[in-house]
Amino acid sequence: MKKWNRICLLMIGAVLSLTACQKKADGADGSDGSGLGEGGVNASEAVAAQPEKEWTYVPEFLTVADDRASYGDMQLVGDTVCYISMVGEAQGEPQKMCRYSLTRRELTQVSFQWPLEEENLEICSFAYNPDHSVWLIVNAYSADYSQLNRYLCRFDPEGNNMSFQDITQEMGRDSSVGDMAVDGQGRIYVFTSEYAEGEAAGIWLYTGEGRYQAKVPFGTSETVRVIGTVDRSEESLCVCVSKGENPEHCAMLEVDFEGKRLIEVDAEFPNINGLCEIRQSPADSADGAFGSQNSFGGGDSAESNRAPDKEATGEYNLLLYDDKYVYGYDFPAEGKKSRQSPEELFAWTDSDINGYFVEDFSILEDGRYYVTVEDWTNEDRCIALLRRTRTEDVVPCKNLVLAAVDGDSALAALAVRFNRSQERYRIDVQDYGSLTDLYNAILTGEAMDLIDLSGVDVESLMRQGVFEDLRPFLEQSESLAPDDFVEGILDTYTIDGTLVGIPDSFILRTVAGDRTLLGDDAGLTLERLLEIAQSNPEALPIGEVTKNEMMQYLMMFNQDAFIDWETGECRFDSPQFQAVMEFVSRFPDSLENLPGEDSLPRKIHDGRVLFAIAEIRRPGNIQRYEGMFGETAAYVGFPTADGSGGTLLYAGNAFGITATSQYKEGAWKFIESVLDPKEAEQMEPEELVYSIRWELNGLPSVKKIMDMMNEYYLEDDREWAAKGRDFGFLTYEDGWIIEFHALTQEEIDTVLELVKDAKPFYSVEEDDVVKIIGEEAPAYYRGQKSLEDVAEIIQNRVQLYVNERR
Repeated sequence: MKKWNRICLLMIGAVLSLTACQKKADGADGSDGSGLGEGGVNASEAVAAQPEKEWTYVPEFLTVADDRASYGDMQLVGDTVCYISMVGEAQGEPQKMCRYSLTRRELTQVSFQWPLEEENLEICSFAYNPDHSVWLIVNAYSADYSQLNRYLCRFDPEGNNMSFQDITQEMGRDSSVGDMAVDGQGRIYVFTSEYAEGEAAGIWLYTGEGRYQAKVPFGTSETVRVIGTVDRSEESLCVCVSKGENPEHCAMLEVDFEGKRLIEVDAEFPNINGLCEIRQSPADSADGAFGSQNSFGGGDSAESNRAPDKEATGEYNLLLYDDKYVYGYDFPAEGKKSRQSPEELFAWTDSDINGYFVEDFSILEDGRYYVTVEDWTNEDRCIALLRRTRTEDVVPCKNLVLAAVDGDSALAALAVRFNRSQERYRIDVQDYGSLTDLYNAILTGEAMDLIDLSGVDVESLMRQGVFEDLRPFLEQSESLAPDDFVEGILDTYTIDGTLVGIPDSFILRTVAGDRTLLGDDAGLTLERLLEIAQSNPEALPIGEVTKNEMMQYLMMFNQDAFIDWETGECRFDSPQFQAVMEFVSRFPDSLENLPGEDSLPRKIHDGRVLFAIAEIRRPGNIQRYEGMFGETAAYVGFPTADGSGGTLLYAGNAFGITATSQYKEGAWKFIESVLDPKEAEQMEPEELVYSIRWELNGLPSVKKIMDMMNEYYLEDDREWAAKGRDFGFLTYEDGWIIEFHALTQEEIDTVLELVKDAKPFYSVEEDDVVKIIGEEAPAYYRGQKSLEDVAEIIQNRVQLYVNERR
């Protein structure tokens, strides 16, 4: 193998955050300056009225000038970030040792001088030492990849090999290797990955010279994921592990290196994503406290990682983190069982970091926090250095509260991207555990500027005057206009003349069936559906739907048929609702398929099922339902009072501005940032379609993006057909086959027509009326009570509920 060595010094780009984390300057202005939406209760001021945190963690963002840098595998050694470059796309492009100095802001890359004869080498794990030498676990394959040997290798900082040995016998060829760590004495710990099962899961131990000591099993049949490591003393390393699929706790295990065993130190350690240790000087250390900082491969010496003062770190032994927060934590002293609960220090989003993608967290010797982030989806791959600063010394931004139910990583990414781009506004995501909690917060006047509309009953909230009209903002926008959106999108979210929200993407769900079943009717009404079901007593009206789901769909579209919210009159004891309950009783309690059961298409073909629920994420999805119902396939919609508006639109990233927010202009800027199509418009068609398919996972709301996507699909399918290739097929277990064909403009037009007739989806599972029905109706389904008795009970309960809210 050709040996060569090159050191290159590359500067990186450093970006100092200019959001609420900027140092205070003279003349900071607290006014909005907005001409729209002034007055009312100021949600931001309500937040500010709460006790202000003493400290703010001001971020500086760094991006290494190396496309092959893996932020997920970086290891901090002193003030140097060490990693192994990712495998290059070009054939033969070698991996390198890389060191980035946080002090000099320079990157050094060094080639390995391999001593191995095999040419097909794969680095599957590594750990750096304090002197910047590195231990590697290397898979070495024969030329035809039929043979595998494993080696433990050590290289000095210049890439020269210091040692290598064959460890195939002790490690095996089929074992799943995870991360590595080096303790304060230089001893090596190699962990199995989370894919290892049963007795195969454990830790291989090697001395500082690379001699094999033993393999210590984790001793559990559950999946084990190693969270991180810390040195508890000069003699032992502790490993934090997560056991099982959904653990309530992590466990802290001490590795007895000489005794070749694991000792459980804490079986109920907090359930976290990672941890780092606050190094204390010997004078400050308590008995049993951890003695050094060590993430995977860190192995930092006391000289290279001196302790920051206690004023900067608090009195904690450890810092823990999860998807949303960083916590301080004291590990119990040896021999003591009592421990403090983790104390929340700050939220990741307070420092413009998406905590769902934090890969490593540590402390530099000057007291700054070191964080690595790797979010490929949102192209957020960086190092963040957080400086603890008194809040009074930071320019205050206008904090906008975005209320959401179980806000996820995608929502956090939107907030972080917006916050990094802003000097005046910042988004704080306020999570609520359920829609009921969110509705109660709105009812009691909790401060919020924006509401994530996912699953929210926008019509009900609009009746309460919760939302501001977005249309004036849209009409005055410099980057967006009403005509920019797919026809029907704005109408779907316009309630009583008020534009409540604008999604950036959407999924459609409707009912598909044989058009001839409707006769001359334009759409499916509730009355017509009940008639069709009565005329086909042996058939299931709609396939693959449970009783609860069917009732929820019917109430979502037809609740107003049984409740007059203006007069308070309820009609759940009417013959029509009794007919609805009889109809719903025909559906199964669950959707468990029995062995050998026929597929849905076969049941439809044989007349055993009349309709099916269709979900459309891409235009071509409708071909599946064409394959079920044939040439007379139609999208008849869920049953409604007049047969129109029977399609559900599941919105992606739709946000409403509250009428009580003073900073409506800032809230609109956030919505604008979500909807802005400029980045997508500059993509190549293939890249755009890939982004839509895997990132939006739905249809785009911006008309130009929709047109670009459809044009790509049509042209790509034309070229595919010209080559005489087929378009694949869907095969069911019973042998039924649905064949696909080239997408047509007619099919695209069908999808776009559905958008014009859609209504926003909202979750009815927490709707109080639906809950009452769900609690009482099973007594009729099971034959425990008569239809009339159950209907009367539902009527009385719902009537009482409605009266209490009038």
